[in-house]
Amino acid sequence: MRHIPDEVLDRIIEACDDEHALVSLSFVSKQLRIRVASQQETWHARFELHFTQRDHNEQKWLHQYRRESQARARLNGAASKMPGLRKDPYIDWFGAYCKRRAIEYRWRQGQYVAHRLDIASTHPCGIRLQSIPHTSKRSPASKACVASQWLRAPQQQPEWFLEQLNWGDTGMEHTEIQEAWFSLFEYLV
Repeated sequence: MRHIPDEVLDRIIEACDDEHALVSLSFVSKQLRIRVASQQETWHARFELHFTQRDHNEQKWLHQYRRESQARARLNGAASKMPGLRKDPYIDWFGAYCKRRAIEYRWRQGQYVAHRLDIASTHPCGIRLQSIPHTSKRSPASKACVASQWLRAPQQQPEWFLEQLNWGDTGMEHTEIQEAWFSLFEYLV
């Protein structure tokens, strides 16, 4: 691969219209991965083609991916090096496409992971990516929990924790939850 000019590699990548072949090609070497992933406009168009952003759930997934990317950049210390990160965070469209395709494949093949969470004994360190209320009807408010996804280190996968709500000095002994709340729009991935 060291002897093939970059221009030739770019032409090969541009001529290939099969996403599966391009993703497979990106696993051959670092140089090819960089070349394939650098075609951001192409991957953005392919992402839009396969996962239309007119669908509210797809918008939520992309928003969650963007939040995770921002959190990784902050944990890496890249936020100070990238001044435009907060206004319009950079999206690696190749990474987004590959991750979204992998999630879809695992879901359809029944290879998704169900997490059994225990209540965290200490407050997790890192950046909280999302929180989902976890309560049941007619339960005391003091028993209410939140399932939270945390990114603890930039090179690790996000982890899920079940956290007990902290009511502080508020007396919750005679308070009960009237309705069970949950969100259908958050992605537990």
